Amino acid sequence: SYKLKVAAPAQSFRPELIGAQPPYVAGDPFQVRVTALDDLSNIAADYADTIQFQSLDAGAPEGNDGATFPADYKFTAADNGVHDFTARLRMTGTRSLRVQQSSPFNPAIAGSTGNISVLPGPADRILLTLPNQAQAPGTASGRSGTVAVSTAGASFVATLRVTDQFFNTVLTS
Repeated sequence: SYKLKVAAPAQSFRPELIGAQPPYVAGDPFQVRVTALDDLSNIAADYADTIQFQSLDAGAPEGNDGATFPADYKFTAADNGVHDFTARLRMTGTRSLRVQQSSPFNPAIAGSTGNISVLPGPADRILLTLPNQAQAPGTASGRSGTVAVSTAGASFVATLRVTDQFFNTVLTS
């Protein structure tokens, strides 16, 4: 008896959440399984290129720093087209992850998760925004923009928010 293995190149990825399911708390780790798929949606077991995690969400602060999103990863023969990763999302709301081939670069070979619900963590700090500043959850300072210059004696609006450690607004504390 003979065994024949036909290897088809990957045409897409199926990233799926494994383990605990959403909602997640901002900054908490969760598991993502990425499966390389051929054009018939079978596992592309011989996939050996490099992938990159991204967020296409507006204002998403996460990056491939190895702490929030995994660093770029090169699949090996031992993966057999499937590999598990740990990710963290710092900004609240309905989020999603995208995985695409990064080396050799081919954004057509990609896949996305469904909606991932992310909730704020416990109250941790107070954020003050001044004129011309906006709240920017998940960033280092929690705000964006440069403070507008005001005339002495003129009134202005300042906003004070209770936030979690990633500057997401906490509505109850």
